[in-house]
Amino acid sequence: MRVAVPYGHDELSVTFPSGCTVETLEPPARPALDEAAAALVRALDEPAAGPPLPELLGVGRRVAIVVADWTRACAYPDLLPPLLDELNRSGIRDDATALLIAYGTHARQSDEATQDLYGGEVCRRVAIVHHDCDAADLVEVGTTPAGTRVALNRRYVEADVAITVGPAGFHYFAGFGGGPKLVFPGLASRDAILANHARSVEQMLAEPRRLKGDLDENACARDIREAVKLAPPAFSVQCLLNERGALSAIAAGRWDAAHDAACDRLRATAMIDATARYDLIVASCGGWPRDINLIQAHKSIDNACELLRDGGTLLLAAQCDKGVGSQTFLAWFDLDEHAFAGKLRRGYELHGGTAFAMRRKARRCRIYMKSELPDAIVRQIGVTPAPNLQAALDEALAIHTGARIAWLPHAAETVARTPPPA
Repeated sequence: MRVAVPYGHDELSVTFPSGCTVETLEPPARPALDEAAAALVRALDEPAAGPPLPELLGVGRRVAIVVADWTRACAYPDLLPPLLDELNRSGIRDDATALLIAYGTHARQSDEATQDLYGGEVCRRVAIVHHDCDAADLVEVGTTPAGTRVALNRRYVEADVAITVGPAGFHYFAGFGGGPKLVFPGLASRDAILANHARSVEQMLAEPRRLKGDLDENACARDIREAVKLAPPAFSVQCLLNERGALSAIAAGRWDAAHDAACDRLRATAMIDATARYDLIVASCGGWPRDINLIQAHKSIDNACELLRDGGTLLLAAQCDKGVGSQTFLAWFDLDEHAFAGKLRRGYELHGGTAFAMRRKARRCRIYMKSELPDAIVRQIGVTPAPNLQAALDEALAIHTGARIAWLPHAAETVARTPPPA
């Protein structure tokens, strides 16, 4: 059995020997929308909750459209031009509109990547604002009940109307991505982001449990929502993408209701049911941008390891052509177990929680990774480099005789409704 393995913008391939029984696990198929622009216009006029977008606008008002960065691809070239046209029809000129890129703490993308992600037409029509979490002019808007002091992008805070547009999906510690995360942490200060992310670490250390897909019992997710309440967007467009990254549905309206609707739809349509764990899993993140860097690839590792038994083996294809994706991640792996937990408790630093989760999985499973990362970096995080994916598969099959095997072509989107019992 030969399978094509998505890898960045390209493909690799591996062949399972005859006689192997391989189960292919993919997110449920969700058809792409035929007319994305028409679907968007309907969503603007018929929101899940709150008034239609045209009722929120007024002639000459300043508008901020908040979008995700290059780590969160969306159908922006199809959606943003008709959104701008709708604003024009309500009297909002293009020169009164800015596109705010919600980086959080991510590195700024290149001008070329910006053109590719949002489309040349959009970049010609409106001003592009690159959020900087360390900017001196961020505006403090209040403090959450958990104690997070929230400072946000000035252009967002001072807009007459703010609209968020981005993909909704599962997130391994914030429960769900998209929606309110475009505002916070997307447009927040570094200190506020660190304070919020520390909530997830506290929860992982105190009561190790699954946070993915959970908003109710998730301290980080609750804090995100409380932060957004301090300066909410007027309208939100939630894009649901299928396993191949095509737009499959839109939920729009008041920010909280639209995100709830998107999350409910994801729970109902985008999760898989699994009854037992596997000895060996071969997985791809699903290609670019899900494997753009190691921090993003970790989400696929997290999904796959939930389906893997203790002592099992994961072979992952994740190109990571943009490197690690963090300046602080690797330093955590220089600490021993005691020092690691102590440092997390004393003072959270960026990506400490991701490092904690990665170390925990690397202890429980054997992980091999085909990537463009230097071998020394891969080994530093407890993973074995696999320059040749086929050779790594042959070696794993020799170890796991008669193994229960799964193939995950889109691991970043393959989320178990309930992880099988260990």
